[in-house]
Amino acid sequence: MSEDGFDTPVEKAWQQYRGRLADRIGDLLPGQTFTIGNDENLCTATYDIRVTRTAAKRIRVTVDVMSVFSEDNHVLTHNMTALRRIGWRLLNDDSFLVERYDDRVDEVATLVVTTLREVYRVIDPSFLADPDGSSTPVLEPVVEVGVRVRDSEHLRTLVIGVIENATDEPINFDDNDNDIPIATEPVPTWLHIDPEVPRLILSAPLTHRISDPTHATKVVAEQRHLNPYITLVPRGRHIYAQLVLEATVFHPANLISALGNWREFLSEQVPLLIELLESGNDDADDAEGDPDETPAQLRVLIQLDPDATTLSPIEVARLCNGNADLLVDLVEFCQYQCLSWRRHATRSPDAEEAAFAQTELERWSGTTEQLRGALRVVALPDIGLDDAAAAS
Repeated sequence: MSEDGFDTPVEKAWQQYRGRLADRIGDLLPGQTFTIGNDENLCTATYDIRVTRTAAKRIRVTVDVMSVFSEDNHVLTHNMTALRRIGWRLLNDDSFLVERYDDRVDEVATLVVTTLREVYRVIDPSFLADPDGSSTPVLEPVVEVGVRVRDSEHLRTLVIGVIENATDEPINFDDNDNDIPIATEPVPTWLHIDPEVPRLILSAPLTHRISDPTHATKVVAEQRHLNPYITLVPRGRHIYAQLVLEATVFHPANLISALGNWREFLSEQVPLLIELLESGNDDADDAEGDPDETPAQLRVLIQLDPDATTLSPIEVARLCNGNADLLVDLVEFCQYQCLSWRRHATRSPDAEEAAFAQTELERWSGTTEQLRGALRVVALPDIGLDDAAAAS
């Protein structure tokens, strides 16, 4: 298996785990079994690898077919191909099987570790629960190690591995984008990977309706005393909540803990914060109309190019008067629309509604890329113009 961006400490942790696993398998007596599975306190993914020593002095390893099933055809195909390549064979409609003579415990341990990493995408042995010790001593705990982050690409690889392992779902986003969407309630979340320093920033929009800056400033100041780890950040008429996680040395448990605290903050405190932030807006709303509606420049762009296929980045930049701040606001507006339509597309029980949501998602995604191209033209005129000319 390739390192896939994992640093040396993680590889050493897997080597140590593989050695202890081989010892544990070698200690089995005929008829004894133990199970390798996930730590339910760290992730929701479910898998059980059962290791048995048979009376015929063979080591038998089995996994349940449903543990590698996925509704994503690409993921399912990957899992099935990987299992065959590693050496598993389908025993029946219920399980996969590997059998080796009991003098090949090292080979069995290597096969199990490869399966955990390539099929179940376990990025670190600290995610694994101790094998049940009902008939033999429990495998000694794995020492938790951190990974020293090399750059933003390395950090993104580690973050994606943790989130996919914790949710048991693949993440779909642009490989060149450092913002990972995370479905949360009552507002969506974006996990930003800082391209300059090893740092993660969880961010969520609390309101787009701030029309009384003095009132909002008071709420922001009070929040600092209530939760020192989460900051409210004003950006024009918008207020965002942020949690910053330094990641010079990355460990999965730190990110999982931060995500847990973040979700608790969103569910328990954000509804009241939104109400407080918007409580001074009633009079202003009467005078200004609904500030949550699609911005004027974006309405014009959609009218001119509803499928985001005809206008060039230069034309979009001109439409927005070369205003980089406006383009940033429009990109963020479109990103939230994408997140909303993606949720409808994946959760709607009605096939027609899901298809409609998917179409809207594709249109908003196209418009987002148009605006990003325009922002590149405005913010990086020399590079942006060259890119725009090449694209046309």
